[in-house]
Amino acid sequence: MNRSVGPGDDSSVFIPAWGHSSLRRLLAARAVMALLLLGAVVWFSGHAPAGIRREWLEGVVAAQAVLLLAQWWMLQSRIGRDMQTGFQLLADLVLIAVLVYASGGVDSPFTFLLGLVIIAAGTQARPMLPAAVAVTACAFYLIAVYGFAWRARHPLDAHDALSVLLQVSALLLAGGVMGGLARRQQALIREGARARSLHRRLEALHGRIMDALHDGVLALDAEGRIVDGNRAARDMLGRDDEIIGQPLTEVMEAPEPLRTFLASGGQGVCRCEWRRGGRAWLLGLVRVPDADAGVAWLLTAADVTELRALEKKLADRERLASLGRMAAMLAHEIRNPLQSIGQAVEMLGGTGQARRRDVEEILLEEVRRLDRLVSGMLDYVRPMHPRPEWTAVRPLLETAVAQACAVADGAASIHVRCEDDVRAWLDADHLRLVLDNLLRNAMQAGGGEGRIEAGFVLLKNGQWELRVQDDAGGVPESVRDSLFEPFASARDGGSGLGLATVWQACRANGWEVRVDDATWADGRKGTVFTVRGGTREDGNGDGSAGRG
Repeated sequence: MNRSVGPGDDSSVFIPAWGHSSLRRLLAARAVMALLLLGAVVWFSGHAPAGIRREWLEGVVAAQAVLLLAQWWMLQSRIGRDMQTGFQLLADLVLIAVLVYASGGVDSPFTFLLGLVIIAAGTQARPMLPAAVAVTACAFYLIAVYGFAWRARHPLDAHDALSVLLQVSALLLAGGVMGGLARRQQALIREGARARSLHRRLEALHGRIMDALHDGVLALDAEGRIVDGNRAARDMLGRDDEIIGQPLTEVMEAPEPLRTFLASGGQGVCRCEWRRGGRAWLLGLVRVPDADAGVAWLLTAADVTELRALEKKLADRERLASLGRMAAMLAHEIRNPLQSIGQAVEMLGGTGQARRRDVEEILLEEVRRLDRLVSGMLDYVRPMHPRPEWTAVRPLLETAVAQACAVADGAASIHVRCEDDVRAWLDADHLRLVLDNLLRNAMQAGGGEGRIEAGFVLLKNGQWELRVQDDAGGVPESVRDSLFEPFASARDGGSGLGLATVWQACRANGWEVRVDDATWADGRKGTVFTVRGGTREDGNGDGSAGRG
């Protein structure tokens, strides 16, 4: 594997940080240089100036070939990079010095190669190496120049001495510049090494944290494919095979709200429950802002099986306690009708026909009252297990209003406000139970008269709202706080179980119910009951409904 190295690594002279492949490319470059030198020998054979000896050039070409073989052997051996670097630098300087000596000394066209060696030394990210190579190159250059002048018996004149001085100065300047660049490169390599080390530590920490989480975490790309996940998520899915790269909808039977939210690219958070193998998970899907690394969605899954079991136990205990209170209240409520029935039965024996009909009416009314008490109690204590599905809402509202009008004693006017094609994710039976009780409460509050409006609208983020409004004057402050408790009624003769049943149904479905004062367009006062639920965020059955 290719990797970057820092100072002190055994590295090639030209390519310190790119591994053996670069050394092989270096050998290829040296082979090309050998061919160029061979061409130079051929050219100098017919055009060489006086004093230039062809056999020296041929020796340099041969030495270059030997160096190629030596470097190839060193590349295959276990010789350290420091040794290879020193060998290549020294060999290059010696060869160039021989070229300068053999090709005219101060007039040699190969002097610039010394500068290339200094530049090559600067790529090693060792600040002192270019300076040392520059000094050595100057020494070899002076030896070659003065050696050629001595052999040619041609002392250097002032012009030649100035050329030598300028060449030495240029080599030393190149050494200083490359030393500075090498120092900068060394700092960058160290920073890069620290950054890579930090990245590896953070990556390892990320892996440990992900595996230590008890909640499942899945990262998804924009197309809904899994790009990362932890062990808890795999356990949740029951998958031991590779899930990375697979669409989420293929590795799990995602709930409908989650599929809809993912397909629509929704904003905010989608929360819903998912059950598998007798366990329940609370899923949360959120879009990652300014996503990078291909992550567009984050799905979390918390195991709420024990929490739901505990909630059920608490609900059962609360229901039992409520039944105890209800039994006492019901005994009190039933006593009055029974007394009225007993008195009416006593009166039947000694009354005329007209009086007898009045007594029969009393009996029927008290029996109806007892029936309402028992029916309300059964609705209140009946266990509720929400089964939401996509429901057409307007037909449900129209059916409830028609039934309420059919059994009403008065002439209340009920208007429905709902779009024809509205569909919502909810339990239709539970919404109908809530609507029936709210309509009955509104009609009884108005004495069978007045106006009632039942409306259903879709809000943002998949939420919906049901409103039932009357013009019966409003709810007294004295009973507002206890309005949803059993047998708490602001109306004489009321059982107080209708609104308690409404609250019970909303609590089971995770809906919110509240009561507020309302003012109609003509100034009449009334009451509005608002039930709010959610296709995605609130419809999770978590018992989060409020009491207004």
